[in-house]
Amino acid sequence: MGMAASATEEGKGFDLQVTLRLARYLRPYKFHILIAFGAMLVVVTAQVAGPQIIGAAIDEGVRTGDLGVVSLKALTYLGVLVAGMIGQIGMFNLMAFAGQNVIQDLRNQLFEHLQRLSLSFFASYETGR
Repeated sequence: MGMAASATEEGKGFDLQVTLRLARYLRPYKFHILIAFGAMLVVVTAQVAGPQIIGAAIDEGVRTGDLGVVSLKALTYLGVLVAGMIGQIGMFNLMAFAGQNVIQDLRNQLFEHLQRLSLSFFASYETGR
């Protein structure tokens, strides 16, 4: 049995209080998360705009035989792809930065807590409990 199966058997599914407690660790990185959200919007916009630009190139350029319009739409499409790629790289890097720092903050807090415990605590509790 995996961890997911044992968690549902014991009735320990999603816990809002635990999620809210963990969310407070994101506060120091809210600027990074907001910028990552903005980058995500750029990525989504680029993905949605691509087919529209291709359709416009076909309708306005290919059907009329105007290669200037086709070239302009192709350059526009290339620019949108580059913007989407930059947005995606930025989003991934910012989210990775925030996530790794949250984990580091949790580890530091846990280590500090363990350092403050008395030796009698470790003598009376079993390993893994």
